[in-house]
Amino acid sequence: MNVFHQAALYLLGAIALSACTISPLQKNKELVNKSLSSTTIPEQFQAVKVSDKDVARVDDAWLKQFNDPELNALVLEALQNNPSIQIIAPDVPSQRP
Repeated sequence: MNVFHQAALYLLGAIALSACTISPLQKNKELVNKSLSSTTIPEQFQAVKVSDKDVARVDDAWLKQFNDPELNALVLEALQNNPSIQIIAPDVPSQRP
């Protein structure tokens, strides 16, 4: 293989690898502004602020309403063996309004 072919292969490899780079994450507002810059959202579809008294509370044990012991066992096993849930769980009450 001559030098030209070798250089071409290196160049193609570099181009292929550069296509795999990840762009920095954008915030939701940035994405909306960029993709829907000329679009106006009708007033009936815009979010409104609600107070805590207007929000229905969901029972944390809602899956138990199915009365399925196998489902309950699977949920318990998932909660016990999922380290990310165990790490995040203590912070959840502090995030609630």
